[in-house]
Amino acid sequence: MKKLVAVTAFAVAAGAAYGQSQLDQIYAGISVGLYFPTGSTIKHDFGDSIFTLGLTPVVGGLPTSGKVTPNIEIIGADKDGSSFLLVPLTLGYQYNFGNGQRDAAVPFVRFEAGIAYYNFSVNAPGGSASGSEFGFVGDAALGVQITKTITLSAKYYLFQEEKGLNFNGLQLDLTFGVFQL
Repeated sequence: MKKLVAVTAFAVAAGAAYGQSQLDQIYAGISVGLYFPTGSTIKHDFGDSIFTLGLTPVVGGLPTSGKVTPNIEIIGADKDGSSFLLVPLTLGYQYNFGNGQRDAAVPFVRFEAGIAYYNFSVNAPGGSASGSEFGFVGDAALGVQITKTITLSAKYYLFQEEKGLNFNGLQLDLTFGVFQL
């Protein structure tokens, strides 16, 4: 995980200037944020908020255009002998609201569905639960595209329950477009 963070930081630093100059494109993006789990066991074992890191496309198209794009996130934590890793891989539709001008912040809504990889070992009430599974995931997001390559969003994930564990939660993140695809 530390190597992924280092590679991501390097990619952001190397590509930030290039990604700022393009219009009507899709950019490879890096997102950082906080995940607020709603499941009681997950909250008990890991706390109320968890740092997240993800790879995601940033749509730099006209504000009134809708785009279907893939998304991947990495959500995980390790604390006091419990750990989990969630990697949702989704396909989503994003609709941007706006008047066709790219010189102002543009609000958007996004809906996604796909699969998620779960790897967990959690101290649950009555015993521990562990596994390495694939399951379904869906989410809905509200956000604002601040510039062509920077977005701020709030996303609620609905993960398929695995071995009695609820991994659902709210994610707040800031995404930076790194380079044009």
